[in-house]
Amino acid sequence: MQRALGILAAITGLAFGYAAVHISLFGSGASLPVENALETNVADVTTIPGPAGEDFAFGEVIITRPGTRGVEQSWTGIYGERDLTMANGETYTMPDPREWEGIVPFDYVEVNELEALSGMPLATDGAEEVSRHIPPPYVVGVHALRPGDSIVAEVSGDSLTNVHVGSRAELEEWLGNRENGRWPAVALLGVMAFVSVLFARRSLLSPKDA
Repeated sequence: MQRALGILAAITGLAFGYAAVHISLFGSGASLPVENALETNVADVTTIPGPAGEDFAFGEVIITRPGTRGVEQSWTGIYGERDLTMANGETYTMPDPREWEGIVPFDYVEVNELEALSGMPLATDGAEEVSRHIPPPYVVGVHALRPGDSIVAEVSGDSLTNVHVGSRAELEEWLGNRENGRWPAVALLGVMAFVSVLFARRSLLSPKDA
């Protein structure tokens, strides 16, 4: 049993070590679209009122509990026109908002009672399901694109993929800050690798060899 634990710890330590080295050398691997890239703004399209923030063109409404992002503790509805016209005059089919990257705005309000959801645009759709699975209080939020919002994305026929919300300059700064923030994760992985390997050594070596 001790030997099996030692082997498992060694494998875990090597995995942590590999991850630390890989992240330190290559970062998160995230990058902005370059090939078939589209840099534009959302046109002055029709909008709909949401439960938080200004009227939006396309996005998702989320009802969840404060301090949680777990799927089992949230309700999501997608609204607006998925075929969205851009400032270049072209119309593209957008991916789900949960697939967007970058500086995605999140507007929210806090609600203390279930009954209050019935008076909020769009949130009413999720009130019945929320009542069965999520007790109050709630956070009702909106991830959405609005007229004038900037995006950088890849064009695939009539659709957009790899959508990043924000201008290229803003997104490059965002990516730079995210890459700089990887070093605490690298240090943590390094410590976990060292501890795992040390435990493995002590488990695998017999008292005579130690």
